[in-house]
Amino acid sequence: MICMKKYILLCIIIISFFNISCFFKSQSIFEKNPQLLAEIKADLASHRWDIRLIGLRKLYDTNEFKQLPESEDLLLTASFDEHTLVRIEAINMLAELKTPAAANRILTIAKEDRNENVKWQAIIALGTLRERQAIPVLIEATKSNDWLIREAAYKSINRIATSADRDNLVHVIVNGILDPVTAVKCATLENIPFYHPEIYNAIRLTLLQRNIPQNLLVACFNAIAGYALDATVKEILVNHLVDRNPEIRIIALRTLRQDNTYPKKN
Repeated sequence: MICMKKYILLCIIIISFFNISCFFKSQSIFEKNPQLLAEIKADLASHRWDIRLIGLRKLYDTNEFKQLPESEDLLLTASFDEHTLVRIEAINMLAELKTPAAANRILTIAKEDRNENVKWQAIIALGTLRERQAIPVLIEATKSNDWLIREAAYKSINRIATSADRDNLVHVIVNGILDPVTAVKCATLENIPFYHPEIYNAIRLTLLQRNIPQNLLVACFNAIAGYALDATVKEILVNHLVDRNPEIRIIALRTLRQDNTYPKKN
């Protein structure tokens, strides 16, 4: 009987200890350290942009900011900051939150922000988040006069789009392949989500040009793999089987081996 009472008492102690431990473990860092939250809020309210940036980094350095209920409001407020670097940092952190409010705010920034660097960051973030509702905004971004914005838009489009977007995107992708800037061409050609004869023709036209940069040549060979290749394109590939660059030789051979009838992508 005495042993039973000792056993019950021991169980009660263990359960109590476990419950207390869980309570402390479940507390957020701001509950454990309210002063830290006060410091971050004070930093974000500073008249100095560098202090506001430090405040965001303090929030990030908590290592659990994605789980903190206060983070969303703090970051949404910071995304309206007058300083470019503060808005960019807020975008990066909002993208990690992956909440609907965060995604919507990034979408608005990509569409409306007055600074091209901030827009660029938001466009990249939309691709990372794979926000399908962003496709119309990204299509509009491909018309930008800033080639870096166009490049980022095509990268994000190819991350988000599927074959269901074919009708809306064929001409957009063709325009990207024919863009005057090589970096934009390469971004467009990377991971195109579907096959289409107009896309094939745009790649073919690019391959027929003289003195193609090596990075663009590689991008074209990768993008045209899987199509039913015409004799001219096959000849171009065969000629590059003896290219000085071993990467180009390998990709040319691989592309020839993948010669097939499109479409293969779903």
